[in-house]
Amino acid sequence: MDTAKILLLAGGALAAAAAVAAAQPAREQPSPTRTKRVPRRRSGTRQQQQQQQQVDSVQQVAGTQVPSLQLVGQPVYHSAPPPPPPPPAPAPAPEPEQPTFFLLILMPLLSLAAVLCSGSLRPEEYQDAQEWRQVVATAAVATCTLHLAAAALLAWSRRVNFVGARPAVKATATAVTAASVPTHAATAVPAAVPPAAAVPLQDLSGTWVKDRAASDSMEAACDAMHLGGIIRSAIRLIRGLEVRCDGQLFRMSVLSGILWFKVTESYPVNGQPAQWRRRDLRKGKHVGRVQRCPSSGGLLLQLEWGEPYGGSAVDLFRLVEPDVLHVRTDMTVGGTRVVYTQVYRRKGH
Repeated sequence: MDTAKILLLAGGALAAAAAVAAAQPAREQPSPTRTKRVPRRRSGTRQQQQQQQQVDSVQQVAGTQVPSLQLVGQPVYHSAPPPPPPPPAPAPAPEPEQPTFFLLILMPLLSLAAVLCSGSLRPEEYQDAQEWRQVVATAAVATCTLHLAAAALLAWSRRVNFVGARPAVKATATAVTAASVPTHAATAVPAAVPPAAAVPLQDLSGTWVKDRAASDSMEAACDAMHLGGIIRSAIRLIRGLEVRCDGQLFRMSVLSGILWFKVTESYPVNGQPAQWRRRDLRKGKHVGRVQRCPSSGGLLLQLEWGEPYGGSAVDLFRLVEPDVLHVRTDMTVGGTRVVYTQVYRRKGH
């Protein structure tokens, strides 16, 4: 194969390689100024909303609302500052430059070298030097044309990628702004309890003796539950409570003068549900949840049970004095609402 054909093939191969490299979309390096970090939302928001809905449903069944019993689990109450935002992701390492520009510069240099050295490269079958120069010039013009086409294709591809990336960045920033506005608006509830007004969790642990003279009668509650004489007698003989609470788990035991009447229950303080045997000793179980009450520093125990005589109740455990415990019960059974308070005094005081 003669030298002219070799040059023509080499120029064509280089032009094709340049065109292929130029056709590849140029990757736009991310700009740090366009990066917008989305603030992390609290993982417990959905769970806390469900818990608050359950509290509202219990209060609606009871036919009353207790606005003063704001729960810590509500999204509007913040007992601690939000966690710091995560550190920004490290910028990706710069990629090596593609050899596109090198090929685009190499092609015209090879064309110029071929024209200048055409005399020494003329094959034997071309006796006329003028004819050989025309062939070389034609090959050079064709190579330069391919060079210009590849350069134009490269410039067009870069412009398309750059213009297409700008609306994406703008749309992302708009989405971040739109997503952050409802979040702030949802937490800015006028009825929220400010962190400064929250009362620390009271120390309810201890053995508490019932003050029968200061406590309300439970006969109305027994009538609403249609309790028999044996259970009524066991309730009348309740001597007190034994409470243990470490801030994570609430445990309560009813102390009665009848050995077979024993009620012991424990609940997580974070509002997770727990099932225990019904307190009226009927078949079935009740579901209970315990949460903090920031307005009083006590604990709220929410109970729900099914038939027979299904209903719900909310017990508020709080200290009115360092050694005096009040348990206020708001119970609804079959449309009948009963509210009563039991008074207990710390053993030994």
